[in-house]
Amino acid sequence: MKPRPESTGPGPSPGTGGRPPHPGVVPTLRTVAVLVIALAALVLALGPLLPRPSAEWPLHSDASLDLVYDPARIRDPAAVAADLEANVRVVSAYLDLPWPPTPDDGGLGRPVFFAGPPRLAPRERDGRPVVAVHPDSPTARREAAAVAVLTRAAGTSRASPAIAAGLARLVDRTPPSPDAVAAALAERGRLASLPQLLRWWPSLPLGREQLASFASYVRDRWGPEGVVSLARQSPDAFRQMSSLDRLCQAGLGVSLAQLDRDWTAWVLARAEGLDPAELEEARRALAGELDRVRLTVILLTAAVMAAAAAAALAFLPRRHRPGAAAALAAFAAAAGLELVLFTSGDLPLWAKSIVAASEVGLIAGVLAVASRGRRPELPAPGRLADKPASWLHLALAVALTLLVVAPRFGLYFYCREIWAKAPMIVLVLALVWWVEREPGGLRSLGLRPVAPGRLLILAAAGLAAFRLTTGLTELVFHGLFARVTGPAFAWFFYEPWWRAVGFNHYPLAPWPAWFPVVDVWDFFFGNFAEELFFRGYLLFRLQRTLGWWKALFAQAFLFGLFHVNYDLFPFHPLPMTMYVLMATAFGVLMGLLLRHTGTLLVPALVHPFANLGVLWVGVSYAGSPFTWTTIPVYYLLQTVLGLAVIPPVLALVNRGPRPPRPAAPRRRRQAREEWVEARYG
Repeated sequence: MKPRPESTGPGPSPGTGGRPPHPGVVPTLRTVAVLVIALAALVLALGPLLPRPSAEWPLHSDASLDLVYDPARIRDPAAVAADLEANVRVVSAYLDLPWPPTPDDGGLGRPVFFAGPPRLAPRERDGRPVVAVHPDSPTARREAAAVAVLTRAAGTSRASPAIAAGLARLVDRTPPSPDAVAAALAERGRLASLPQLLRWWPSLPLGREQLASFASYVRDRWGPEGVVSLARQSPDAFRQMSSLDRLCQAGLGVSLAQLDRDWTAWVLARAEGLDPAELEEARRALAGELDRVRLTVILLTAAVMAAAAAAALAFLPRRHRPGAAAALAAFAAAAGLELVLFTSGDLPLWAKSIVAASEVGLIAGVLAVASRGRRPELPAPGRLADKPASWLHLALAVALTLLVVAPRFGLYFYCREIWAKAPMIVLVLALVWWVEREPGGLRSLGLRPVAPGRLLILAAAGLAAFRLTTGLTELVFHGLFARVTGPAFAWFFYEPWWRAVGFNHYPLAPWPAWFPVVDVWDFFFGNFAEELFFRGYLLFRLQRTLGWWKALFAQAFLFGLFHVNYDLFPFHPLPMTMYVLMATAFGVLMGLLLRHTGTLLVPALVHPFANLGVLWVGVSYAGSPFTWTTIPVYYLLQTVLGLAVIPPVLALVNRGPRPPRPAAPRRRRQAREEWVEARYG
C-alpha cells in the first residue's frame, strides 16, 4: 500500500501528531459542570439557613413609627427606631410638614421601616408603604427617613431615591456644605448635569452633595412643594431624558434644559456669598475625592485590560504570540496615556483630539517603517485555521472586545468616551501588521480605495437604505403595538444625549447653539474606529472559520456588548437591554453595507450620519409600546427588514462584480504563494 501523503488542508498543524489542538478542553468543561452541580447542591442545602421572610420577623413600635427588624443583626431595636424618628423629625421640619403624625394629617399614617435584606422587603404593610433601611449606616438611616417623609407627603408608595438622598444630605450639617461643594465643582467644570445627576448619583463623586445643592435650589425657588413634586415620581421616571423633561414640565413648569441652566447659575451666584474658608475646605475635599476616583478607575481599567490581554494571548498559537504581545502593548500604551492625561481635567477638547490622532499617526508610522522591504509571512496551517477550532476565533474576539471596552469605563466620567476609541485603531493596525501579516494589509479588512465620486454615491445609497430600513421598522412595529398618528421626518434628529454623559458638565441646548467642529470630528473619528475594529478586523477574522453569516451576527452581538455602558450607567435592565439590542441590530445593518458595497468606507460614513440623525424617518404614535416582550421584537424586525431592504437598494447603484467569497484555506494559501512569487520572485 502506498503511504498516505501528508495533508495540507485544514486540520492539526504538522508535527502535532494529529492531536486535538487543546486536549484539556473536555476535562475543563467536565470540571465546570461538576462545580455548577456542587454549587446548586450547596444552595439547596443552605436553604433553611437563608434569611427568613419579613413576615416572620419581630415588630418594634413606638409612638410615631414601626420597625420590622432582623433580630440576628439588631440587638437594640429601640435605639435604631429612636435614630430614625430623630431623622424623620428633622426632614419633616425642613419641608414644613407636621411631626409626629396626627389624626388629621390626611390619613398618611405611621411610617414603617424594614431593617433586613432589601430583597425581602415587602412593598406595603397594613396598607402603608414600607421603607427598607440599612441599620448600620447613618447615611442610609437619614436617606430612609427622607424617603418615608417624602412618600407620606406625596401620598405615594415610592419616592425618588435621588431626591431623598439630596434631602438627607441637606439636613446633615457635616462640613463641607453642599453649596460649597457644588461651587468647587463648578469652578473645575465638574458640576454634573441634571440628567446624569438624577440618574447616576450613586456613581458620581460627591453625588449626594450635588443633589443636596439641587434640592436646596428647588426649595428656594418653588418651596417645599417643589421638592415633594419631584419626589412624587416613580424612580423609573428618572431613567429617560424624555421622562425627566416631562417630569420637570409637570412638577415645576420648566423644561429640563432650562432647569439645568438655572441651577448652574444659582450655584455660581451662591458661591459669591460663601465664606472663603468654607470654599477652600470644599476644594480640598473635592481634590481628594477626584484623586481617589481617578486612581480607582485607572487601576480597574488596567486590571481588566491585563486579564483580557492574557486571555487573548492564550487563544493564539505560540508563533503568533510575540507579534500579538507587541500589538497589545501598543494598545495598552495608547490607552494608558489617555487614562493619565484625560483624567487630569487640564486638557481642552482640541488637545484631546490631537492626542488621539497622534497615537494613530505614530503607530502607523512605526509600522510603515518596520514593514518596509519585509517579505510577508505565509500563515501556516495551524490551530486557528482548523474548522473544529472556530470557537477559538470566537473566544479571541470576545477577549479583544473586553480589551477595547476597558478604557471606555475608565474614561467615562472624565471625557466623552469617543476619544477612548483611538487605541482601537492602534490595536487593529498593529494586529494586521504583526499578527495577521496579510499580503493585502488593510485592504483585507475592506479598506479598499474608492473614487471620491463613487464613494459619495455608495454612501448616499447606504444611508438611504439604512433610513428606509429604520423607517419601515418604525411603521410596522408601532402599527402592531401602538396607534400610529402620522409620518415623521427631520433633516436631522439629533438630541445631544452625550452632553449628559460623563463627568463633565455640558449644558443641554439645541444643536445649532453648541456645534463646534470638534464634535463632528469626534463622531467621524470614533465611528471609524468602531467600524475598523468590528466590521473590519473581527468580521475578517471570524469569517475564516464561522463563515460570513455566523461571523456577521457574532460581531454584531459583540458590538452590542461594546455599548453596554454607553450613557446608561449605572445599569438599569430595561433601557440597557434596549440599547444593547439596538447596537446589535445596527451592527448587522452596517455589516450588510460592507458586504454589498465591498468597502468599509461606506459603513464608516453612514455610521456617524446615523448617529447624528441625518435624514431621520419615522412615525408619530400614541402610547408607549416598549416593554420587555416588545423590545426584542422591534430589533428583530429591524434586522429582518435590513436583510430584505439593503441588498436590493445597493444593487441599484453597485452593479459591478460582487465581492469575492472567502476562498477555501488551500486555495487561499495558493493565492498568497502566487502573490508573493509575483511580488518578490
